[in-house]
Amino acid sequence: MLRLILLSVLAVAPAWGQVARAPAPENPDLDRAARLLAGFAIEGDEAAARRIGLAWQSHSRSVQGRWRRYVEDTYAPIRRWVDAELPDLAPGVVFYPFSGPDILNAHAFFPKGRTYIMLGLEKIGEIPRPDQDPPRHAAEGLEALRGALVNILGMNFFRTQTMAQKIGAHPYSGVAGVLLFFLKNTGHEIVDARLIELDETGRVVPEGAMAQRQGLRDHGVQIRFRLRGTQPVRTLYYFRGDISDGRWSRRPGLPAFVSAQGQMVTFLKAASYLMYEPGFDDIRRTILARSSMIVTAASGMPYHYLARDNSWDLRLFGRYDGPIDLFKQYCQPDLEFDMHRHSRGILPFSYDYNHRVGEGHVIVARRRPGFVTREPDFDNTHRRGERTRCRRGQLNITYQAPEWKTREMRQAERKRRKGKAVAAE
Repeated sequence: MLRLILLSVLAVAPAWGQVARAPAPENPDLDRAARLLAGFAIEGDEAAARRIGLAWQSHSRSVQGRWRRYVEDTYAPIRRWVDAELPDLAPGVVFYPFSGPDILNAHAFFPKGRTYIMLGLEKIGEIPRPDQDPPRHAAEGLEALRGALVNILGMNFFRTQTMAQKIGAHPYSGVAGVLLFFLKNTGHEIVDARLIELDETGRVVPEGAMAQRQGLRDHGVQIRFRLRGTQPVRTLYYFRGDISDGRWSRRPGLPAFVSAQGQMVTFLKAASYLMYEPGFDDIRRTILARSSMIVTAASGMPYHYLARDNSWDLRLFGRYDGPIDLFKQYCQPDLEFDMHRHSRGILPFSYDYNHRVGEGHVIVARRRPGFVTREPDFDNTHRRGERTRCRRGQLNITYQAPEWKTREMRQAERKRRKGKAVAAE
């Protein structure tokens, strides 16, 4: 099976200088641009590659070498493991908050997904067109794109600091360009790509259509793609924005868009333990209310939300000895206990923040029969909600509920304080 996966993925990326023949794509110009980003040319691209010159040759050699190593070390082992352990995964909608541009892991776990919805803070950039742009702009863009790919192709996650510095540093290295690179290298034809927004009802509209709208706007990119040939067309959405409490519920388009998808499978990885804090309990509630299945590491959904709810059937894989030092306050002793007793085996690939093979873990939670999606309740504030921490090796769950005050109450309080200060003088 591993050999078949390697052959199927690597076959789409011939060595530099070779020309491969493929069925005519539906949108040949856009697909040609994606091939150039991915670092390989197919018949008809030679002129565009020559126009960019030595910069494209260097790009091709560099990214294809890294890509082949990533496939052999990570992508193919994940696909083989999923086929063996989770063979029935065929979700209609894959929801991946805190994703950044990481379609690679979502696709490796859910290659049969119909729709992928990804959320992050990273800049979208432009739809790169190295086949049309001035050679200097294209060369600079390809170099920036390579810089944005270093972490994911080396350790299988995007470092937050690296993303902040390199994702979107150039229009080519934004999320749109990275997604096109990954989709093309995993053997897909790019059918269409466009910048989009959401209206107040969650309907997808072209970028700029909501320019007159006041308040938060939901900017994104939509990419339609399919495996070469006659496979069904799949759709990927990435939306940029803050999804912390008070922001998530104030951007009506995005929650409405997610709600309209019905039941979904949620995928969480390298999520910085944000949903352990009161400031992210609205998105956590959304996930728990609408997910028929959750595939997560400890950095995503706190384990006790799943383990203490009888509506979930849990399967544990890998090993868990606590978080890395950066997140040591979020250790999960209940997960450590259950993982030692019930793990179904070591993961043969790097995962989450454990970039060494065999040190990561995956929690697979499936709803038991009878699950019905519901609308989540939002508290609309980062100041109120549950906080999950670990203290002295013990799980510590607290509820933060500061006194709630309206704007008028706060203004009246300030007037009273000012009056007291004047009287004291």
